[in-house]
Amino acid sequence: MAPTPATRHAVRTSPRLGWRRWAGRGDAVDTVCSLILDTCTHDATTPAGAVLLDADLAILGADPATYETYVRLVRREYAHLDAAAWRRGRLAVLESFLARPVLFHTAWGRRRDRRARGNLGAERRALQTPDQ
Repeated sequence: MAPTPATRHAVRTSPRLGWRRWAGRGDAVDTVCSLILDTCTHDATTPAGAVLLDADLAILGADPATYETYVRLVRREYAHLDAAAWRRGRLAVLESFLARPVLFHTAWGRRRDRRARGNLGAERRALQTPDQ
C-alpha cells in the first residue's frame, strides 16, 4: 500500500529516464518529474506540486458517503489481499496520514482538513473493530 524503498527508487530514476527518452531535456520534463516524485511522498516541492497533491488527496475531505464509496473502491483494487493483510496495510496508511501535521498544502485543500481527518479517523475506527 505504501511505496517500498525499491519502488521509491524506481520512481526517482525511471520517470526522468523515460520522459527524457520521449521528450528530451528541458524545464517541462523536469517539472513533470518533480510532480511525479512529489506524489511518492505527498510532500510538495513546488507550488504546482502543492496543487497536484491537494487534488490527489481531495477525496479524503469529501462528504462521508462519498469517502466510504472511495474506500470500497480502494478495497476492490486490493482484493488480492486477505482481510487481515488489508486491515494492517490500510491502518498503516491511515496512521501515516493522521500523523501528518499538514494533509493539504493550499488554502483550498486546508479547508478540507477537518473533514478529511474525520473520514480517516472513522475509517480507522471501523478497521479496528473486529467484525469489519
